[in-house]
Amino acid sequence: MRMLGGPGMLPTQLIVAVLAFALTGLIPAQQLTAHPQETLLNTSGNIAPFGIAGAGGFAESRCQILVPRQELVANPGPLVAIEVHALSPGPVNYAQLEIRIAPTTATALSTTFAQNFASPPTLVLQASNFQLTYGSGWQRVQFQQPFQHDGTSGIVIEIRKVAQPLPNQPLVTMAASSSPPRTDRPGMVYAQGVGGSGAVNATVANTLAVPIAHRLLWSGASTVRHRSDPSGVAGNQYAIGGSVNIVLQGPAGQLWVVAAALGYLPPGVVVPGLQGEFRLNGAVSFGGGVLDGSGVALQPVGIPNVAALVGLFVVYQGVVVDPAGGVVRFTNAMDHFVNG
Repeated sequence: MRMLGGPGMLPTQLIVAVLAFALTGLIPAQQLTAHPQETLLNTSGNIAPFGIAGAGGFAESRCQILVPRQELVANPGPLVAIEVHALSPGPVNYAQLEIRIAPTTATALSTTFAQNFASPPTLVLQASNFQLTYGSGWQRVQFQQPFQHDGTSGIVIEIRKVAQPLPNQPLVTMAASSSPPRTDRPGMVYAQGVGGSGAVNATVANTLAVPIAHRLLWSGASTVRHRSDPSGVAGNQYAIGGSVNIVLQGPAGQLWVVAAALGYLPPGVVVPGLQGEFRLNGAVSFGGGVLDGSGVALQPVGIPNVAALVGLFVVYQGVVVDPAGGVVRFTNAMDHFVNG
């Protein structure tokens, strides 16, 4: 893939924006999944994947993130962008930014980067000489080449970055899950260094950390995601006495149902006549309705203020039904712990 933004060429941001605008009438509606959730009120972060530290620390990095299969869409389809949000906002000037994605059946990452790619990865973004300004909201990084997800595998997302510090460069760091952190999830592995260190091409990671929070943008999918802001005495996400907002997305006007369970089925189950796989172990439905004109439904859920619930593991999955065509599709699944 040709590098963008070189001499005599339009800046990468402008090219991506023009392409995205031109294609809006040609591609299906787009839906989001959030990993591990979409709160904007995290209190910890990581510089390595997309950020920079002041005068040039963390200017180079190679980073890999494993997204578990249960959280990804349950039907084959294209993944078209990733979104992150800044704990410490500001501009980052990229000399190089590359993103690769590959399917995986692994449940943890090796510190040897090459071992985490069971098959050749798809180069979804290769860009140079452009700037992104990260704010407190979600910042989209649009792919030039979609990744075709198979509907059953997990994925490994690799970000390679060379950033050049700007005059009076502020610290820019991306938020990671916190309050409390999801240490049960696969760790993010990375190598980092100053400009010229060669960390962008490192073969071995030197750090294992909690992954940055991120959202994935899909085209023509049916998805579910959730959000729970910090609350309660301890200021935890998903706290007893707090709440969870569950969002489903799919084709406008279709029927939806969402269910909860206390665990995942080890492998997903394919139900004859239905699209995708069922992933919940002992599900109970608790909400349903019709997707609005934007293809969105919101289902708030209160968490009882009961101390015995602390530590409970809860998983969700949705079903979207086309009443005219008789098509029934499973969404991805998502999970959380109940906190004190």
